[in-house]
Amino acid sequence: MWRAGILTVLLISVVVYLPSLSGEPVWDDPTILSGSANGGGNSLIHCFTRPFLGKYYRPMVPVSFYLERPFFHGAPFYCHLTNIIIHALTALVIIFLLSFLYRSKRIAIAGGLLFALQPVQVSAVAWIGGRTESLCTLFMSIFCYGLMRAVRLDGKTMWKWMALSLIAWTFAVFTKEQALPSILLVPLAYRLFKPYSDSHPRWRVWMAIAPFIYIATLYMGLMIAYGPSHGQFRIYNPADIPFTFLHTILYYAGVLIIPSYSWIHSLSLGYLSNHGIWSLAGGGCILAMVAGIFSKWRTSQPEAAWFLAYIVLNLAMVSNIILLQGTPVTPSRAGIAGVGVAALLGWMLGSRHLGHRPFALRKPLVSQELWRMQFRRIILACFLCWCCYISFNAAREWQNEVTAASVIIKNDPDCVWARYKLSCTLLSRHNTRPAIEELSQLLNKIYRSDQWSNKPFAIWTLRSDPRVQASIRQVEGTGSSPRKWLSCIYASMGFALLDEHRNGEAEGIFHIGELMSQFNPDNYLGLGYCMLAKSKYAEAVRYLSLAVAINPDLAKGHAKLAQAYIGLKQRNRAKVEFEVCLEKQPLVGKAPLERSVIQSEMGDHAGALASLTEAGAISRDRTDITLMLSR
Repeated sequence: MWRAGILTVLLISVVVYLPSLSGEPVWDDPTILSGSANGGGNSLIHCFTRPFLGKYYRPMVPVSFYLERPFFHGAPFYCHLTNIIIHALTALVIIFLLSFLYRSKRIAIAGGLLFALQPVQVSAVAWIGGRTESLCTLFMSIFCYGLMRAVRLDGKTMWKWMALSLIAWTFAVFTKEQALPSILLVPLAYRLFKPYSDSHPRWRVWMAIAPFIYIATLYMGLMIAYGPSHGQFRIYNPADIPFTFLHTILYYAGVLIIPSYSWIHSLSLGYLSNHGIWSLAGGGCILAMVAGIFSKWRTSQPEAAWFLAYIVLNLAMVSNIILLQGTPVTPSRAGIAGVGVAALLGWMLGSRHLGHRPFALRKPLVSQELWRMQFRRIILACFLCWCCYISFNAAREWQNEVTAASVIIKNDPDCVWARYKLSCTLLSRHNTRPAIEELSQLLNKIYRSDQWSNKPFAIWTLRSDPRVQASIRQVEGTGSSPRKWLSCIYASMGFALLDEHRNGEAEGIFHIGELMSQFNPDNYLGLGYCMLAKSKYAEAVRYLSLAVAINPDLAKGHAKLAQAYIGLKQRNRAKVEFEVCLEKQPLVGKAPLERSVIQSEMGDHAGALASLTEAGAISRDRTDITLMLSR
């Protein structure tokens, strides 16, 4: 029965996520699969010396994709499969962990099942980019297992398990910095399970903790040396932090303990903010309850107290008590803490009675205790069925960007990020009118008016109405600039209008975006497009030069700047810009073809022929290329 139970948990861990195997790359996935998320992905050293996605120092994540690439060549199916295998292995480790701690196969299987079906794990498993959380969760579960065995043993065996725990924790920290506060679990484990005594002096505890401190210091040093720069990172509204923190506590408590379809598809705190003082009181009550329960369990149920501390420490860095850049809450961030929640619920719902002690003598159950145990089994069965329903259906939602974003918008109407991502996806697929509708609804919601295209109204409302900036901070956190986000939204709207050949409206929208933030190259790029369409080449050069000055890697900006120089008869400068464009991104539009025209007119016929050959290799429409070659 024991082996059958383990195999059942592993099978369920895989089956519930089978719908995600057919999923397409979503959002950051193409960048990750191509290897450009870590500087090209062509070197293992780059995984440790270049920021992941340009924003994080998480070297173990690109290492995992780097090791996969020679075998699977970035195929989404196999990357999804790897995530599912990681999830199943984590469930297996949790079973062994709980079996060792509680000496109960019932609790171990219950905890493994609860983790396997935990809805908070969906985005970490069904989304390729969720590899960060799923891999870190696996390493943290191994860390817990090794540490628990180490503190209950002595001699050489103890140090072997402690070494395993250290290695796993090192990998977890280098996978995601969220695991750093869990270093405090090491001294806590000794405090709860092996207090100071003559046989266990204090210096032995410090010997066990010292390597963890060294690894944490090493990670911080490497992050400072090779991680992203946050020189311009600042708090835009410090007064929001206490309220955001309490709302975040309530959000993660809900998504972990009482999961629902709406909870796991929410990426903003708008719903909780709308409930005012009641949601703040709820967050405060949860904090007080956690403190009181830990104080009680510390002596009566040390295993449960340790897992409670595990949950708190693994949510510390994502609870918005410190700065977060990006969405303030996501379900996947709670995935690491899900190990502790599954362990606690498995103990509560799977044990014979809540006073269960791992090494206590078992006594016959009286009728009342038997009734309570049956009642808990019914609750466990109902909860598992509910979690299975949510997880299986949610895994199917990660098929493509449009489906994923649409589901988030449906369940979290306040999510600015999801509407923005959906509109960008629709634009990339040339579904211009639906993109314009989404962006219009988004701006209507932010401004609470349809006058956002009026420049004086847009600027005045942004400055005078705090609700405008608050609606963006609820999604993008206290470390992001609302003005910059609005600038990006206006830029997307401008390009959508350009696709509809509504150049006059697009120009006005780009000007508003320019006033929102002078450090967004997309608005200058859009204004350059508008000036080129009006044959105002000098003005086009001015705007496009600003765009490539802000972002030198903007290949389209260099290509359009070259076209503007052609209009001004400055062919040498045009050739230079085409060269830069092709160096940055060889597949931009008809850049090789246009470069060949410049080379031909300047007498470089050999270079023109080479450019035409290159254009023929990357272009589907070869009509213009054939015409040029015939000349």
